[in-house]
Amino acid sequence: MANPKLIRVGTVGETPIMADLSSGLGPTATVQLLADYTTEKPAGYPNWPGTHPGIRNGAFASGSIITMFAPEAAALVAAGAASYA
Repeated sequence: MANPKLIRVGTVGETPIMADLSSGLGPTATVQLLADYTTEKPAGYPNWPGTHPGIRNGAFASGSIITMFAPEAAALVAAGAASYA
């Protein structure tokens, strides 16, 4: 298993969402948010995948369904802030 390479990709309330990019971005995944999510665009991190084009910075309300890179989706699910859709 690769050493974790954690990148902060957003916040849920005061909690940072840290995506593990040790295996790269990987495929996309779709989640439904269970809490409001504010995205960030760290240096070198791409914009949204082609299925959800646009600038990464912004806020999404609880209940939103978003397609994103798998590590970010996994971090949101692990934090209890989303479920896979």
